[in-house]
Amino acid sequence: YYDATPNAGVIKLLDMETVRSKMNAISAFFDASVNSGTIIGSGKGNSAEGRLGALRNMLATAQDLINGGLIVEACEQLSAAYRHCDGDSQPPDFVEGGEAASRLMGVIGELMAYLGSE
Repeated sequence: YYDATPNAGVIKLLDMETVRSKMNAISAFFDASVNSGTIIGSGKGNSAEGRLGALRNMLATAQDLINGGLIVEACEQLSAAYRHCDGDSQPPDFVEGGEAASRLMGVIGELMAYLGSE
């Protein structure tokens, strides 16, 4: 897959097997962390579950876009997911979990960097 990113002005060859593997690992880490309770939704009451579900949906959408070869669109989803677990107040984080939430942010950021996304 070739991706001509407008900001970089270069064409980058992506190993799609590596991209899919990294995305699968992110989804598996998120699911395992939620199941173990090391990542929880932020907020009170139903909003916590809703935010957790929203972040999961962002990751699932990114995975579907990657599987469809839509890398630019996947980067947009990953960027949105990243901003909702980065610890900054705006936009608000959708998850809490200290080290696990930080690791989630890190692995999303690593994939974005691999894809050449900002």
